[in-house]
Amino acid sequence: MFCFYCDESYDGNARQPDVLNISGFFSDSDTWEEVEEQWGKVNDKYGVQCFHAVALNHRNEEYQGWSKSKRDEYSGELLAIISAQKHRLVAYNCGMRADAYRRIINEEGQRKLGVPWFACFKSCIAMIAKHMETLPDSDGFSYAPGQRHSLFGGARGD
Repeated sequence: MFCFYCDESYDGNARQPDVLNISGFFSDSDTWEEVEEQWGKVNDKYGVQCFHAVALNHRNEEYQGWSKSKRDEYSGELLAIISAQKHRLVAYNCGMRADAYRRIINEEGQRKLGVPWFACFKSCIAMIAKHMETLPDSDGFSYAPGQRHSLFGGARGD
């Protein structure tokens, strides 16, 4: 089974962002088990429950009082785990100017495509579906919306 861990980011206006992005990594369950184990050790080392980029960058929540060098060291260790996976992890991303989407796409089009974040999410899933065409037919992928996962603080489909 394959899993896609993803999270959204936006310009700070949660209700109606002008710019938003969905990014994540796609891989098989065995790879994710290895990543989760290593990721958990780094979080434990730093006394962090779950990686949250926004909180880290703003030095709040679990990262309150952290120096820039400590934040960089922590981020570097997590990125090293991701980088070490090489081709076993595939990154997917879709971003958009949501303000332009709302202005240009008519109401009917927005109803069909969905709200901006969902249009981006569907684009990521479409890219994953295309990728899966290169894999054996026995491999599967599913996504369960709303699940939160401790790796990124994002969603997991499995």
